[in-house]
Amino acid sequence: MSTDPAALSHLRHELRTPLNHIIGYSEMLLEDAADGRATGLEPGLRTVHENAQRLLALVNDFLGRARVDAGEVDVPRLSAEASTPLDAIVTALEAVKLQVHGLEQTARAMTSSGLRQQPRRCTP
Repeated sequence: MSTDPAALSHLRHELRTPLNHIIGYSEMLLEDAADGRATGLEPGLRTVHENAQRLLALVNDFLGRARVDAGEVDVPRLSAEASTPLDAIVTALEAVKLQVHGLEQTARAMTSSGLRQQPRRCTP
C-alpha cells in the first residue's frame, strides 16, 4: 500500500463517500421502520447504521489528515479493526434481505388470495 499522501487522501475519500451514503440511507429506512412501514426490520437496520458509523470513525481516525501528513498511517491495522463492523453490516443486510423477501412473499400471497386488494391502475 502506498504511503503517498495524495493516494491516502484518495483512499479516505473512496471509503468515506459510500459509508456516508450507507449511514444516510439506513437513517431513512429506520425512520420508515419507526413509522411502521418496515415492520420488523429495525434491529437489522440499526446494526447496519451503527456499524457504518463505527467504520466511518475508524476511517477518520486512521486516515485523518494529521496522520497522513505525519506519515503515521497504519493501513493493515485499519483493515484488521474494520473487519468486525464490516462483517456485522454484511450479516445484518443478509438478514434484512431475507426478511424483505419474506414480506414480499406474504404480500403476494395476500393479494392472490383476495385478502388484499391490488392497487388500482389509472387508465388514460
